[in-house]
Amino acid sequence: MHPTKIRFGVGVGNITTQIQKMNIQEMDGPAFHLARKAIEQLAKEKQKYRGNINYFKIYTHDQLKTEIMNNTLSLLSILYSSYTSRQVEILHAYMNHEMNQFKTAAFLKIGQPAISKTLKKTEFYKVKDSWDLLNTLVMSIEENG
Repeated sequence: MHPTKIRFGVGVGNITTQIQKMNIQEMDGPAFHLARKAIEQLAKEKQKYRGNINYFKIYTHDQLKTEIMNNTLSLLSILYSSYTSRQVEILHAYMNHEMNQFKTAAFLKIGQPAISKTLKKTEFYKVKDSWDLLNTLVMSIEENG
């Protein structure tokens, strides 16, 4: 998908109508309202900051968690924008090969040091930790209402 850019707006909340697999427009609830707010905010930011590189927004009923998550997502977007297509290819292969450098190197037919260099240059483990923290925050919101 790199370098294709897609904007995502996620709303964490309830769905107050029945699930409509064939017609999502018939569904409603706080999750949908918050997701729309997230997309609208991304559109405003794109106009405000020409060349905007923030592609993700999450909105919840918890303002502090929303701000923490969105600031983290903004920083991740800035970091991602510096990745080359080759780095993205290596990172995807690494994640699909049990996060094992030797298996990834064999799959890509390159040396293991190239995998290690990419992991360091892209700050892979710090990025992974940030995504894990975001996931924990979202799950805590779901569990606590």
